Amino acid sequence: MKLYITFNELSALADKHLQKELQLEYKAPDTCAATISMQVVPFINKPVSISLNLTVEKIDGNDLYLAYSGKPGIDMLVSAALSLLKNNMGDMMGSGLRNGLGEGFLENPGNNRLILHLDCNEKLQKLLTSLTLNALSFTTDSLLAEVSFR
Repeated sequence: MKLYITFNELSALADKHLQKELQLEYKAPDTCAATISMQVVPFINKPVSISLNLTVEKIDGNDLYLAYSGKPGIDMLVSAALSLLKNNMGDMMGSGLRNGLGEGFLENPGNNRLILHLDCNEKLQKLLTSLTLNALSFTTDSLLAEVSFR
């Protein structure tokens, strides 16, 4: 089964739940460009626009492996942004869990890589009891998730 989520829908979710403007742009079937504006330094009251390319590397069971690339220093900006996102995603990804995402949901192993442990999130865990994520890719205006019933 193919599930499409348009970039506009994803942007609206980011705006609604994170109060952040997210822009997504197709680059290749496995890559999209993402730009988000956020305040990453608490005592400087000026948002920074973070732009990076996100590439889906693989799916291994319930783990989604992503790579990111961007301008020099992007790894420091991504680390700061991830800390802020972890603390602000409770409403979107299931409250009551540590950091809102779930214990162990997001792993940053370095080398411009991220691992999302999807089954560590309460809401996603419920979906994954019935569905298997087989592939994740991008179209010109959407995120495409290919899933099958267990």
